[in-house]
Amino acid sequence: MNDKVELKKVLNGFHGQASRLMRAQFDCFQEELSKFLSYIENTPLIKDHIDECVANDLPKEFDVDGEIDAVRNGYGTIFGPFGGSDEEETAEIYLILQAMHKHKISARGLFFTGYANGSKLYQDMLKGFLDRVAYILIEHVERYLTQIGLEMGLDEHQSQIVNVNNSPNAQVSTAGGKSFLIATQNNGLMRSELDSLLSNLLHLAQKLDAEQRELVSDSAETLKEELVSGAPKGKVVRPILAALKGISTGAEFIAAVTQIADFFAPML
Repeated sequence: MNDKVELKKVLNGFHGQASRLMRAQFDCFQEELSKFLSYIENTPLIKDHIDECVANDLPKEFDVDGEIDAVRNGYGTIFGPFGGSDEEETAEIYLILQAMHKHKISARGLFFTGYANGSKLYQDMLKGFLDRVAYILIEHVERYLTQIGLEMGLDEHQSQIVNVNNSPNAQVSTAGGKSFLIATQNNGLMRSELDSLLSNLLHLAQKLDAEQRELVSDSAETLKEELVSGAPKGKVVRPILAALKGISTGAEFIAAVTQIADFFAPML
């Protein structure tokens, strides 16, 4: 591909479909999964890469139907462990999502029990699966598309790197004009740091009631999306952080929210 505009459209479209899947409600999981897989099937740049991973990197012993049966019939069983390379994980997880769609796996049941993290709510079970399985595929595809973008020079216009929190390893790409903010979107270190902070917050939220847990879960997903966008918006992030601080008087929970606020502060 040598069309920068087309690549931007693919990145934007994939991010939109991935975001919808990651935020899927348990009663419409199959619909969102179908749209996500359909987007991949109809986007040659992504589908060709995944097909190549399946053809060249899928472990010979991998049996996707066996994986589905093991999780469906074994209470609390989870998928994995996955392969050691990005390509192996891409192949395995994509085939798992395809098989789940083929078998019409519902999130209204016990299929995702192994991802419940102690909760009995279908939504929490589904979210655990999306965070620990689907997100891996999304991250690998985003990284692949980003590498193509870098090779095409999509971030070459007036861009500069700014250190975050005095750390030379955590960076935000800022740009002027029509520059494409691609470095922030897939900065693995920043994503990893935020994932860790949000994981702690979600763990502490298990002590809250169901409505508050759902608010925390939705807020965490939105904060992830803001980081991935490359340009977190204060008008989105600040109200979320204020709402989170207001739902609990627990010192640990408030401290966790403060850490997240400190993480975003240099970007707003």
